[in-house]
Amino acid sequence: MSGHLGIALMLLVAAPIGGGDGEGGASAPGTISGRVVDHLGDPVAGARVWAWAIRLREEVGETLADDQGRFRLGPIEAGEPLELWAEGPGLAREQRQGVLVFAGVDHEIEPFPLLPGTTMTGRAVDAEGRPIAGASIDLKLYRHVLGHTISSHQTEWTIEADAEGRFVTPPLPAGRANFALAAPGKARTFAYESAEPGLPELDLGDVTMADEVPIRGVVVDQDGEPAPGVQVILDYDYDNAAISDDDGRFVVTGAGEDAKQLQLFANDYFAPEPVELGPAREDLRIVVTRAFLIEGNVVDAETGEPVEIDTATLCTVERHPDGTYSLYG
Repeated sequence: MSGHLGIALMLLVAAPIGGGDGEGGASAPGTISGRVVDHLGDPVAGARVWAWAIRLREEVGETLADDQGRFRLGPIEAGEPLELWAEGPGLAREQRQGVLVFAGVDHEIEPFPLLPGTTMTGRAVDAEGRPIAGASIDLKLYRHVLGHTISSHQTEWTIEADAEGRFVTPPLPAGRANFALAAPGKARTFAYESAEPGLPELDLGDVTMADEVPIRGVVVDQDGEPAPGVQVILDYDYDNAAISDDDGRFVVTGAGEDAKQLQLFANDYFAPEPVELGPAREDLRIVVTRAFLIEGNVVDAETGEPVEIDTATLCTVERHPDGTYSLYG
């Protein structure tokens, strides 16, 4: 039908692929060696060095540099390129991408330089200017990768304010520092600053945290039945999501008077539009739509035998007047 929108499951089937040397496809591990230096070329004694496997999303090796800044990581299984990270006393954390491990070989890399970075300070206070002791500060330092894409991978810290509400960051590499401050009874508060080369220190000053105004309500489906397990996210603050309970009830803590919008996410329900908040913060009733289940079998087109599914992708199919179609999603 012309212009008809439908739903289709795109099934990509792949057979296991072997690889590597020796029994079971395993290859001999290797090591990575090098030297951590500062911006003047002097060794950084005691620098922490670690390797991160991007595809596996896990750390695969960590060590400390000796008095001459030298380190050796491994043994590490040979294979895909790794991210190598290092940080040292008084120096900013830096990375090197595409570091290779060669089977049975110690791979010596070029010297790994660390820069001084930018140390940021600030003070968490309430609306009357009184310090908030023990406030928790989640810091994510974003940097650009691939043009407009940003990432805080491996540049995230949690800091605690002291008795006077003051907090101090480690030396930060160049990037945009996003601070999220939280404390009991206070609205989650955000501050932003940029770390720049040649800027050793930066003071955020007082960061005022207003009293929280919790948002309470219930999530129900289209039949009025409770919708449990729904994530309720306030103003894109994904790190502070509330989850509806078995009765569909939720409480978003850390909300302020200026809260504007709720977004809802769940595997079993969907809410196509965000919920705009008015002055009410109690007894909200939010309706979501119960998701439906798609079932089916994949068989070989010639033999009719079952085919093992490797990947299933849910997408939208748009059929065009000329009989062609496009897939989206």
